[in-house]
Amino acid sequence: MTMSSTAPASALTSAGNQRDYRITWLATFLFFVAFYGLIVPLPRYLTSIGMADWQVGLVLGATSIASLLTRPISGILTDRLGYRRMLLFGSLSLIAGAVGVVFTTHLPLLFLLRILQALGYVIFTTAGNALVGQLAAPEERSTKIAYFGLAANFAISMTPGLTDALLGWMPLNMAFWLVGTVAATAGLLSRLLRYAPPAIDAQTQPLSLSQFWRFPQRLWVSMFVSALFGVGFGAYFQFFAILLERRNIVAAPVFAAYGISIILTRLLLGRYLDRIGLARVLIGAAITMAIGLLVAAVGNSLWMLIAAAALIAAGGGFFHPMLIAHHVTLLPARPGWAVACFYFGFDAGLGIGAWILGAVLDLSGLTALYVVATVLTLATIAFIPTLVRQQEIG
Repeated sequence: MTMSSTAPASALTSAGNQRDYRITWLATFLFFVAFYGLIVPLPRYLTSIGMADWQVGLVLGATSIASLLTRPISGILTDRLGYRRMLLFGSLSLIAGAVGVVFTTHLPLLFLLRILQALGYVIFTTAGNALVGQLAAPEERSTKIAYFGLAANFAISMTPGLTDALLGWMPLNMAFWLVGTVAATAGLLSRLLRYAPPAIDAQTQPLSLSQFWRFPQRLWVSMFVSALFGVGFGAYFQFFAILLERRNIVAAPVFAAYGISIILTRLLLGRYLDRIGLARVLIGAAITMAIGLLVAAVGNSLWMLIAAAALIAAGGGFFHPMLIAHHVTLLPARPGWAVACFYFGFDAGLGIGAWILGAVLDLSGLTALYVVATVLTLATIAFIPTLVRQQEIG
């Protein structure tokens, strides 16, 4: 069944929704297998061609810059061009960025190829989350997004170790061709989607550069809350490796605990997020993550830091789908832009938070870093009544 571009979402059959949801989930899983498949071979390749450590860091760091700058653009283009095109564009960008690596050893070109990889990630995740938000009924939107997030969680749990094992018997360059092949499969799968969004005003308005940075005022508070949660998550994502090294804790079981915990959180509790409600979910997320950060602040044993990672993961499993769903609820006619606004706030929290927490680390040490991250995470609770009122107004 093919829907016209003007057909309302409610006209889609439940079976059609479920079919497209499963296709999107599988395509996203394969895309993340490809994207995370670069974690091991790319740094090895950069080192093998004689790059200095700062050059390796420069290339790898292009991801954060590209993500922050291109996320708003990807949101607007998703609403204008449609989900299938954007998912395909995301796949093509990752293919070009991955396969292109084997043809060059020049720093500027490798930097640009890393930007293409990041651009593929930005486009694919924006379009995928927006599509899921549009396919799901409002009363199950958070649940659907939570289960959708499992695609990335499963991929990151299995892919780096599998890639490392494969590199034991195949040439390093072959890994980039393999990544390109998996990304191509994800793009081809996305072509099977049947859903076409309703026509919206944004599709007929001319594009302007300022349009990409004119965030809707009604999303400012939720974007700020996303940024605060981003700071808390960044304390784990960007500084946990340093904490483990300085406290002489084995890293592998701690990171495994994070992956297992976020998967279990979404599998066991994802179906209840919409029933629990926005306020209780976000308050629970803030408290759970804050406890985890506090345990990290004082933890000096393997089991304490496993517990810290598990609590931080559980908090992320709660707030991430709920806030994406909230953004889509506030901007239902432009789901791509709504998802992009969430990720822009979250990425800004990661980036700015890294500067703030890095300064705290330099001045006062790791314990102070995690205490500051705890305070900023708990600060989200002050804004939750505003988010609830926004949702009630609609």
